[in-house]
Amino acid sequence: MTADSITARYEKLFDATDTDHNGTLEWADYHRLIARLTKACDRGPREMETVALQEVYQNFWSGLLRHSGSGDRLTKEQFVQALRAAASDTSGRQEVDAVPHAVFDFVDVNGSNALGKDEFVRLVQATGGDDSTAMEAFHRLDSDGDGEISRQEFIRSFREFLTDEDAEATTGIVAFCVL
Repeated sequence: MTADSITARYEKLFDATDTDHNGTLEWADYHRLIARLTKACDRGPREMETVALQEVYQNFWSGLLRHSGSGDRLTKEQFVQALRAAASDTSGRQEVDAVPHAVFDFVDVNGSNALGKDEFVRLVQATGGDDSTAMEAFHRLDSDGDGEISRQEFIRSFREFLTDEDAEATTGIVAFCVL
């Protein structure tokens, strides 16, 4: 996979994250994503995991804006440029890496440190995916075949989406669900 295919992935991610379909990303798009996740996981707005998720997304959003040099919204081109910079910036990488960890903790409602099928399906549905997409992704992510997605499997998929040039290694579903 070439850098152009990574750009194509980032562009698809932009389209999925642009929740109001106005051609720009704003904090409100992430706010709507958080609201969908909160509802899907039956979390309250003041629960510790919800507050943590909001903080992590706010830091991620601020990092994207900082990398883009733009105001308070991003075009698709600015988003791709900012995400590429954030993913490769070792000093700011913690903003990017924190997102999948916070989402994992948020979706792991039973606290087992692994996502069962039901938890993972809720995540995918909350971000616009359907049951068949969720189950296909679940089986691809469950690399050890133990019937659940470990934190390590979840995070690895996210990192592969951001940086791996091997198309076969990247499921992409985690990144679409969390960014």
